Amino acid sequence: MLKLILKRLGLMIPLLILISIVVFSLAIIQPGDPFSDLQNGKIKQEAINAQREKLGLNDSIPHQYIRWVNHVIHGDLGESIKYKRPVIDVIEERIPNTILLGAMSLIITYIISFALGITSGRYSYSLTDYTVQIFNYLMLAIPSFIAGVFAIFIFSFEFFSIYKFIISCTHCFSTI
Repeated sequence: MLKLILKRLGLMIPLLILISIVVFSLAIIQPGDPFSDLQNGKIKQEAINAQREKLGLNDSIPHQYIRWVNHVIHGDLGESIKYKRPVIDVIEERIPNTILLGAMSLIITYIISFALGITSGRYSYSLTDYTVQIFNYLMLAIPSFIAGVFAIFIFSFEFFSIYKFIISCTHCFSTI
């Protein structure tokens, strides 16, 4: 068992390196850079070039990748251009809402799954059992981003009181 765990951990390192290369490549191949929108004539080109030099955008791509990995390993995700704050601070302030959303979705999923499982087991080989099975297969086939859109529609329009409860819980977390 220990051998299997060590083997899996050994395979995780190349996978993390591959994922980091893919993520960095996706960021690099996008057209433009963070300062492309600023080239409208109001800001001098020298100031934009100075910012590019400051961030190291004029360096070679392998050098940029190594510097990026080094910063990520040390927890330095940089500064948000939009919010003018460290990115880690922006992420930290959104973690409570993310945990709340994940916990609520997990609770709702367990309640629905438990009820459907009991119903399907109680009425084995009946129309109810087959309906539950078809429903389960359909739910597994729907991509999560489409299911998320349906969930937003249902909880924000149909069950407005649940939506208000979730919003009030978000407000409670933000005051802590």
